[in-house]
Amino acid sequence: MANSFSLKNGTILLSTEAPGGLYNSAQLKKIAQICESDMAIVKATEDQRLALFVKEEEAPAIANELKKIGLGIRHYQDGLHQPIACIGELCPDHEQDALGSAMELTDSLSSLTLGTPLKIGLNGCFRCCVPCHTFDVSVIGDSSGYRISLGGKSSQIPEMASFMAEGVPAGKLTALLTKVVCLYRDNAEAGETLQDVMDRCGAQAFIEALAPYSQDAAAGGDDPFAPSSTTIEEAGEPGFDVASDDMDVDALASEELDVDAFASEEMDVDALASEEMDVDAFASEEMDVDAFASEEIDVDALASEELDVDAFASEEMDVPEVIQLYPSIRLEASSEIAAAVETLVEGQGSEMTTVVRYRDNEMRPYVRFLIAKELFKHLCRSENSVALRFKDAPEEVLDVQANIFAGMLLIPGKMMRSEVDRVDSSLDLVTQLAEIFWVSKALMNQRLRDYLENLS
Repeated sequence: MANSFSLKNGTILLSTEAPGGLYNSAQLKKIAQICESDMAIVKATEDQRLALFVKEEEAPAIANELKKIGLGIRHYQDGLHQPIACIGELCPDHEQDALGSAMELTDSLSSLTLGTPLKIGLNGCFRCCVPCHTFDVSVIGDSSGYRISLGGKSSQIPEMASFMAEGVPAGKLTALLTKVVCLYRDNAEAGETLQDVMDRCGAQAFIEALAPYSQDAAAGGDDPFAPSSTTIEEAGEPGFDVASDDMDVDALASEELDVDAFASEEMDVDALASEEMDVDAFASEEMDVDAFASEEIDVDALASEELDVDAFASEEMDVPEVIQLYPSIRLEASSEIAAAVETLVEGQGSEMTTVVRYRDNEMRPYVRFLIAKELFKHLCRSENSVALRFKDAPEEVLDVQANIFAGMLLIPGKMMRSEVDRVDSSLDLVTQLAEIFWVSKALMNQRLRDYLENLS
């Protein structure tokens, strides 16, 4: 215990923690005994715990007594909070035993200490009796396993945790969430929340920690988010033909999204909606570089000028159609590459040529997103007039900006606003919109969040 929570009456507040919020009779009797001796007053907290108002000088002795009977003790709102959960398999509506999972996770995390509060909530079904959507770690069960979201924020203006993985088996949940907590512990600076760490460092490490159940980490093997083994052609979607303008740009959207990139202040949906560029001007590369005169690298402006909303009037935008405007970059299908996408670069500056190779019959949101990123990087590195503002950006900065650009290109703000008005509001908006734009739910979740924030 490190940071005491001092109250106005001169006492401090100690939180007792029982795995899953289940207190046995011996623990309750001990708490009652302490209260009877006038050493403490007990309060049921908002997060399934019994907290004690105690004198600061008596706190160590009381904490030791409670530890002897199996209770966890910490200062109120300090450090790692034991997971809280619904009643799990005791509930007739449960899909997963969230209570059992919470108790197992509590045991796994018992040896970890954190300097900043971290809240974890588990629900066994969609009813979400535990209001975990704004927790640092939100876990919700369904018939296929658990769905994990990270980086929520409880505050006057709350923020929803961002979807990261689904279909997680109960037997794998504890190990995966322990990895997430350890990543946070190892990367957090003083006072940083999980959301802060993801904004500063990126989400990729967390995505990889949740593999193979994170949709963004599914590139190397079986994709748990693939709708079926049906090919794109069988499903009625246009195929990917480099020589054709018929590929759906939504064939390029990614499950490889760094969610942190889209939480950036550099995303201005209103600016995106208002920036409409004529395709003829885009094709002739006559873009006003003054649009990027700001010290902040404003990628959304560049992405919006990639899109003439009149020309790309539907969500099924054609990425090769955009790429073909630049002869120095081309796409190739290959059966010989191991990665989902490989990039071959020759020359420098204005003499640079780039070949983006993708695996045959491997066209899904993950691949689309990567190709859109490579388009942005090529425009910057080749000193193209449309991206001069970014040509000297460091590689790590360029990669973050490429994430932003790809999201803007694949989910244009004006089109998103139109679809938000048309989808069924009684169903999951993120799932519906992700299917419409053929992008990952993680990407769609973040773009929708940015859109909603810009409405306020």
